[in-house]
Amino acid sequence: MSQSKTRLEVRDLVTIGVFGVIYFVCMFAVGMMGVVPILYLLYPMVFGVVGGPIVLLFMAKVQKPWALVIFGMITPIIMFLFGHTLLVPGVALVTILVAEGIRRIGKYRFSSL
Repeated sequence: MSQSKTRLEVRDLVTIGVFGVIYFVCMFAVGMMGVVPILYLLYPMVFGVVGGPIVLLFMAKVQKPWALVIFGMITPIIMFLFGHTLLVPGVALVTILVAEGIRRIGKYRFSSL
């Protein structure tokens, strides 16, 4: 790939920020299910359905190295600032680095079925 195709540009960083905000707002909105105690158990499934397409659209839009790491660390850092333990960003970083490695193997492109 050429140098301009592999480097993050300002446009990419803005896209990362916009998708990060959309992802966080959806996470917060779906998280309000926790007000009803029994629905708290359904949160992971419901958020997977709501948040998954956001991440997939982001990965299709920005196909450059380290974009997923930046996008994926926005929410854990905000959660840490709001009172979660340091474990949240730590586990997220390890998971995101594994995902970034998988994307690197696939050359940041989606394969057609």
